[in-house]
Amino acid sequence: MPEPIPPIHRRPAHPRAARPACSHVQATSREINGTLRPRRAHTRRMAGMVVCVVAVLGLWLGAVMTRLGQAVDTLAMLRLRELSSIDPIDISFTHTVISYGGLAAIVIAVALIAIVRKRWQLAIRAVIVLAGANLTTQLLKTYLLPRPDLGINWATPPSLPSGHTTVAAATAVALIMVVPVAWRTVSVLIGTGWTLFIGFTTLVNGWHRPSDVLAAILVAAAWGFALAPNEVGPIAAARLRLVILRMAMAAAVIGGMGITAVAIRVASAGFLDAERLSGRVLTTAAGHGLTGAIAAASAALILTGVCALAFRQIDLIRTEAGGAR
Repeated sequence: MPEPIPPIHRRPAHPRAARPACSHVQATSREINGTLRPRRAHTRRMAGMVVCVVAVLGLWLGAVMTRLGQAVDTLAMLRLRELSSIDPIDISFTHTVISYGGLAAIVIAVALIAIVRKRWQLAIRAVIVLAGANLTTQLLKTYLLPRPDLGINWATPPSLPSGHTTVAAATAVALIMVVPVAWRTVSVLIGTGWTLFIGFTTLVNGWHRPSDVLAAILVAAAWGFALAPNEVGPIAAARLRLVILRMAMAAAVIGGMGITAVAIRVASAGFLDAERLSGRVLTTAAGHGLTGAIAAASAALILTGVCALAFRQIDLIRTEAGGAR
């Protein structure tokens, strides 16, 4: 008769909640959410500041301190004025808003948004961005970044960066900082449109060249990278953020290629041989052809792309975990 098979003794299963297998995973998740994401935001902050500072210096050296740079910059400004259907004389909105009274109203409005949210620290940061960016622009333009007369167009006083555009860009950065986290991406679009409107207005009026407007955007963005809060909040409008990134990068790259082509054309066509290269010579020799149109379109694309890209990176200085604060 076969012997009976002894029963198999199984170890009682532990309740799911008591299993220690998930402890390492949970610890790793806490480490990622609590350590790596803030580090990523800190890296984006520092990289953005460095890129903005280096870009302003490079822009000044290339577009202001060289004869070729001044020629291409002036050509783009003159063709933008010619191609625009806006009468510069009728544009008084810019002077009305970008004035001491308008700036005071902007500061109060931005501070009120933060105060309504009971975020006094954000109000202080936003005011510092507005004051710091505008003070930096005036110091750079007046004392640190001269514009030599290299015989291009007309002798003008130092104008890089643009003061009007700095006010507009700093306002946009302050808005991104003080709104709730879920509204930051929408504020990027609003701030980009507002900044470009003021920037292009200065170009149409002939107050500034494209390099002045671009430098102003970079100055305001540098202050934004320095003081934008690293708040905790959910990922909002992820698809919109991706669209902004792709379109901004495409605009900046295409604009950069266009400006490079224009610089090659101007340098190889002998325009720079004249002792005094007036605006009339620039527009008649190159402006009324394909070169001038490419210069104007490329400058517009670069300004749009860099502005949207910089503001979007400021928007991303956050910890994308947990609930909104």
